[in-house]
Amino acid sequence: MQDKSSAVSCVTASLKELQKVLYGGKRFGNHVDEVWPNLYIGDMSVANDRYSLWKLGITHVVNAAHGRTYCQGSHDFYGATVEYYGVPADDSPSFDLSRYFLPTAEYIHNSLNTNGARVLVHCAVGVSRSASLVLAYLMIYHSYTLLEAINKVKECRAVAQNKAVLLNLGITHVLNAAHSKQGSPGNQSFYGNDFVYFGIPADDSTHFDLDEYFQPAADFIHKALKSPGGKVLVHCIMGMSRSSTLVLAYLMIYHHLPLKHALQKVVQKRAIYPNRNFLALLLDLDLQLTRKKKTCHIFPQELYPLQAYSVILACFSAVIVEKMITSSVLGNRVKVAQDMPRGLGSMASPEVQAGSYETPTASELHRLMWTKKGGNNRMDEVYPRIYIGDMYAAKDKRTLQAHHITHVLNAADGKFNVNTGPSFYRDTTITYHGVEAFDMPSFDLSPFFYPAASFIKNALSLPTGKVFVHCAMGLSRSSTLVLAYLMIHENMTLVDAIKAVSANRNVSPNEGFLEQLRRLDKKLHSGMSSEEESVDQTPPTCGLLGLLLKNRRPTGAVNEVWPDLFIGNAATARNKTLLQNLGITHVVNAADGPQHIDTGPRFYRDTNIQYHGVEAADCRDFDLSPFFSETADFIHGALSQKGKVLVHCARGISRSGTLVLAFLMIKEGLTLVEAVELVCRSRNILPNTGFLNQLCQLDSALHRRKISSLWPHEKLREMQNILNGRMKTKVLHVTAKGQCMKGSHGEGKKKKASHESKAGSKINATKAAEESSMADDYVTPGTYELEKILNRGSVAYTRVNEVWPNVYIGDEETARDKCTLKRLGVTHILNAAEGTWNNVDTGPGYYRDMDIVYYGVVAEDIPTFDISLHFFSAAKFILETLRNPQSKTILPVSQKGYCLYHADFNKLLVHCVMGRSRSATLFLAYLMIYENMTIVDAIEHVKGHRRIIPNWGFLKQLRELDQQLLEERGGL
Repeated sequence: MQDKSSAVSCVTASLKELQKVLYGGKRFGNHVDEVWPNLYIGDMSVANDRYSLWKLGITHVVNAAHGRTYCQGSHDFYGATVEYYGVPADDSPSFDLSRYFLPTAEYIHNSLNTNGARVLVHCAVGVSRSASLVLAYLMIYHSYTLLEAINKVKECRAVAQNKAVLLNLGITHVLNAAHSKQGSPGNQSFYGNDFVYFGIPADDSTHFDLDEYFQPAADFIHKALKSPGGKVLVHCIMGMSRSSTLVLAYLMIYHHLPLKHALQKVVQKRAIYPNRNFLALLLDLDLQLTRKKKTCHIFPQELYPLQAYSVILACFSAVIVEKMITSSVLGNRVKVAQDMPRGLGSMASPEVQAGSYETPTASELHRLMWTKKGGNNRMDEVYPRIYIGDMYAAKDKRTLQAHHITHVLNAADGKFNVNTGPSFYRDTTITYHGVEAFDMPSFDLSPFFYPAASFIKNALSLPTGKVFVHCAMGLSRSSTLVLAYLMIHENMTLVDAIKAVSANRNVSPNEGFLEQLRRLDKKLHSGMSSEEESVDQTPPTCGLLGLLLKNRRPTGAVNEVWPDLFIGNAATARNKTLLQNLGITHVVNAADGPQHIDTGPRFYRDTNIQYHGVEAADCRDFDLSPFFSETADFIHGALSQKGKVLVHCARGISRSGTLVLAFLMIKEGLTLVEAVELVCRSRNILPNTGFLNQLCQLDSALHRRKISSLWPHEKLREMQNILNGRMKTKVLHVTAKGQCMKGSHGEGKKKKASHESKAGSKINATKAAEESSMADDYVTPGTYELEKILNRGSVAYTRVNEVWPNVYIGDEETARDKCTLKRLGVTHILNAAEGTWNNVDTGPGYYRDMDIVYYGVVAEDIPTFDISLHFFSAAKFILETLRNPQSKTILPVSQKGYCLYHADFNKLLVHCVMGRSRSATLFLAYLMIYENMTIVDAIEHVKGHRRIIPNWGFLKQLRELDQQLLEERGGL
C-alpha cells in the first residue's frame, strides 16, 4: 500500500476501470477467505456451519443478507459464543447499501479492536454485498481509495458486485429489454463467458414500436430454454413493462397461449404493468395469431386484467369512446352495447336514476382521462386562475410573471424532487407552498388534500390571485391536488372535476392517487359507511412497510419502547441476571413452544417473574390476531401493578413487535400509525406482511368501535370530576428544612386571602374583557390554521419569559439554575417533563433547600401522547398558585388610622426541556379553562411574550378542549 501522507491528490477511478479490476484476475474464491488481518469474507455455506466458524475462531459475524432466504443467521442461531450483526441488504443494483456503510464499518472496527476477535462478513455467495461492506470499512477506517481497497481484497478473494446472484440462480442467458446507456447498460463483455447476452434498445413510452422485437426476443428465449440447463433472465429497469411484454409475446408465439391466458399465467407469479401502447401491440399480435387459426374471439371482461381491458377500449374509435364516456360515466350511465363490438357491452355501467350520483370505478375514471381533449404544454390554465404545469415552467420566472402568477404550489417538493422552495422565489412576490410527495401508487397524498385546497382557496380569494400547481411533469401529483381542490371547495364531483381539468390539459393521476380521490369523492358526494371510513384511516400495508423501514438504525438486544414495557430477543429472555437488573416482573414469549423458544414458566420458577406464552410462528400465513386481546390484558395488568414487562420472540422484531403494537392500540388508544411511530423511535421492528394485515384489520375495528362509543362523554365526565375536586392530585411542598408536606387540590388551602390580589384583579379584568369580546360565530380553527398562527411572527427565543402576571415559561436549564429561580422569586414549579423517561429528572428533592412547591407531570413530547389527561389538574395547580399570596406584611398605621397590608405574590415557573411544547400546552389549557380564552386568543397572547411550538398532537388535543369548552359555555 502506498504512503497516504505523500499523496498530493486522489482521483477516483472511473466505473469502467473499476469493472476491469473487478472482473479481471482471480475469478473464483473459496467458501471463506481472510482478506485483512482477522477479517474474513465468506458465503452462506460457511456462515451456516457453526463448526467451521469455531475452527476458524470466528467471534463476530456480519450477515449482509440478514433475513434473506438462504442465510440462517440470527442471535439465536449463533448463541452466546458469537456476536451477530445483521444488515438486511438485497443484492440488486437498485438497493441502496450506502446507508449501512458507516454503522457496519464501525461495528467491524470495534470488533477488530477487541482482543482475540475475528470477524466474518458474509452474504449468500460472498462476492457482492459482503465485499461491498468490507470495501467500505477499508475506505473509512484505513483511508484506502476504492481502487486500492478492491485490489487489496482481490489479492485473497474474487469479488463481483451483483452479478453473482445470477450465477446463484443458475441463469445462463440474459435478455435486456432496456439496452442503452440511459436505460440498463450491459453487453456480452460485461457478462463475460458466464452468460449469453441479448439486448433490445426499447423505450418504455407510448410511441415505441416494440412489436418489431417480438419475434427475435421470442426466438432467443426459445433457443435458450432448449439448450441444456438453460435459464433466462428477461429484465428492464423495473421489470414491469418492457420485459413483461416480451415474455407475453414469447408465450403467445411459442406456446400458442391467447393473450388472456398469458396474462393470467404471468400475473400469478409477478406483478406486471405493460404500458398502454405495448398492450395494444400485444392485442394486435393476439388477433394476428388467432386469424392464423381462423378463429376470431373477443374475450369476456372477467378474464382480462384491468390494464389489458382498458387498452381494448383505447383501441376503439374516438367516436365510440366518446359515446361510452358521456353515457356510462358522465351522465345517466345508459348502456351503449350497440356501439361496441360484441363482448364489450358488459363493460358499460348499469342504468341508474337520473340525478343520482355514484363514484365511478377506477377503470371508468381511466377511460374518462384517456379521452384526450386538453393541451400538453409546459403550463395550462385548467380552471379560472388555476394553472397546472411541469418543473420547467416552475423554474421559468419570466413565464410565471408573464401569466401574473402570485402563488406556487409545488406538489413535488424536497431535495429528491423539484427542490425550488421559497428561497427560489425570494426575488419575486410569489407565495410558495410545498408538498413533499412521491409519484408512486403506494404514497398517501390524501393528508395534503385539505391543506393544499386551503392554500389554493386563499390565493384565489385575492382579487388578482393566480395559482400555479406543478410537479415534475404536471400530470399526476399536481393534477391530483387540483382535483381535490375542485371537489372540496368548488363542490364538484370527481367526474365533473376530471372533465373540467381534462378539457384544458391532459392529466393522469397514478392508480393510488386515483383511489384516494375516489375515497374523497365518496365522503363528499356518495356517502361513506363507517366501515369504509375505518378502512380509510388505516394505511395500506406498503405504507406501513415504508414507515417501518424509515430511519432504521442498529438497536440493542432489548429496548424500552413504552414506560416499563420492553421488546427483546431470545437471548435477553434467557439471561436472568439481565432481567433482574432491568426489574422485569412479567415475560411474554411470542415464540413459545417446543419448536421455538421453549422456556415456559418452569424456566423462571426460581424468580418472581410471571410468564405468558403465545405459540406463534413467524410466517405471514399464521393468524396471530386471536392472541391480541389476551396478551394486551396481560401487559395492561402487569403495568397497572407497577410491573415491568418484557415481550420477546426469537429476534424481537416481528412477533413480539406485533403484540406490542396491538397492546398500544387496544389499551392505550393509539392508532396503528401512531403505535408504529412510537415503537420505532426506540427499536427497529418489522412484522411480516401477514401480521401487518391483521394489525390493519384491528385498527379498522377499533376505529369503528371508537366512532360508535361514548368515550368523549366519559372523558369529559372525568375532567369534570377533576375540576370538582373528586379526583385528588398530589402536590409536594418542600420547605426550607427539606420536609415534604403533602397536599391535595381537592382539599383546598388552609386559608384564603381576605382580599383580592393585584394579580387577581388583572386576571379578572382580562377575563371580563375576553368574555365581552368573544364573537358569537367563533369556530375552532383546524390544526393547519393553528400552526399558521404559531408560525406567524413571534418574539425571539430565550430561556425564560414572563407570559402572564407572575407566570414564567422556561427550559430545563432555567429550572435547574437555582440562582435564576431566586432572582425571579419563583415559589412554585410545574415540571411538564418529569421523570427519567423525559430527561428532566429534578423532582421535589432537587429543591429541598428552597421554599418551593413542586408539581410534576410525566409527559412525552410526541404527537401520540395524551397530555389532555393533565389539562384540568395542571390548570387547577396554576390557578391556586396565582390565587393565594405567599405571605402578608402589616405596614405601620397610616395617618388616617388604617393598617396597610403588603402581599408577596406567588410566582410560577412552567417548564419542560425546551419550554416550547409541553409546558406551553399546559399553560394554554389553563388560559382556556380558567381565563375563558379561546385557543386562538390563548396562542396569540402567549406567543406575544414567548416563542412556543406545541406539536401537532398537542394542538389537536387543545382543539378538542376548545370545542368542549365552547359547547359547555354555549349551553349555560
